[in-house]
Amino acid sequence: MAIDPRIIRPVVKADVAAQAARSSAVRDSSRNAASMFATALRGIKVTLAVVALVFIAGLILAYKSRPTTSVPSADHSDKPTSTQSASDVPARPSPDQVAQSANESISQVLAIARNGDSSEILQAARQAGRTFDFSPYHPQLKWKLARKLDKKALSAFYEGSDPKSAYGIQLKAFDADPLDTEIAGNLAIYAFRTGRTAEARMYVLYALSLPRPLRRSGRTADWATLAAIDAAAGDAADARAALYVTLAIAPDVKVRCKSAKDSVNNIYGPVLRDATEAMFERIRDQSLSEDEECATPIQW
Repeated sequence: MAIDPRIIRPVVKADVAAQAARSSAVRDSSRNAASMFATALRGIKVTLAVVALVFIAGLILAYKSRPTTSVPSADHSDKPTSTQSASDVPARPSPDQVAQSANESISQVLAIARNGDSSEILQAARQAGRTFDFSPYHPQLKWKLARKLDKKALSAFYEGSDPKSAYGIQLKAFDADPLDTEIAGNLAIYAFRTGRTAEARMYVLYALSLPRPLRRSGRTADWATLAAIDAAAGDAADARAALYVTLAIAPDVKVRCKSAKDSVNNIYGPVLRDATEAMFERIRDQSLSEDEECATPIQW
C-alpha cells in the first residue's frame, strides 16, 4: 500500500515543532538553573565576607583589650617593671651588680664554714650566689672565640708567666661569653695576680653567682680565689673559712690537699699559706684523710 506524502508532511512538521519546543524548554530550564546557582554562590560569598569581618573585628577588640603593663617580680628587682620595658634591659648584667647581690649569701656561707660540719657547709654553698636573676639578660655569646681566648690566656699565665697579658686576653674572653663560669673565675685570678684586688673580688663573686644546677655549689677554684683575696685584704678568718668551703665541696679530700698546695705554689703565692695550713689542720683534727698528701706540717 503506498503512503500518501500529503499525510506524512504534516506529521513530520508536527514532530519538528514538538522537538523545537522541547529544546527551547530545556534551554530555558538550564538558564534558570544557572541563574539560581549564580545567585546562591553570590549569597555564599556575602555570608563568608560577613563572617570574616566579624572575626577580624573580634581580633581587633581582643588586641585593644590586652593588658598593657607587666607585673613586677616580688623576688627579683632586676626584672623589668611596667616603667622599664624589655628594651631597657642591657644585653648583659653588670658584674658589679651581680657581685653586690651575692655578697650577703657568700658571707653567710663563710660564717657557717668557720664552725659547721661538712654537710652544713655543703648545703649552704649550694644555695650561695643564687640571689641574682639572669633571666632578663640575653647576651650575644661567642663561646668558640671565648674558649680560644681563655686557652690563650692560660698559656700566657702558666707558660709565659705573664699575668698582665693573661688578664688582658681574659677580658676579651669574658666579653665574648660573660656566662661561662670558668672564664669569669679565671679572670678573677688574673685580676688578683695583677694587683686588682677589688676587681678580682667582683669577678669571683660574679662567677659564684652564675646559673648552675640546683645540687651544684660554686667551683672549688673560685672559693680558693676568694680565700686568697681575703687573705691579701688581711681577713685571715674569712680566708680560712673560704678554704674550709673548698674542703666541704670537694669530692676527694686527697685531691683537694694536692690542689691546695699547687695553688699556693703556682697561682696565689705565699699569701694563701696560712689559710691552707689551717685547712690541713682541720683535715687532721676531723680525721678526714690519712693520705700523705694531707700530712702536716706541709712540706712547702
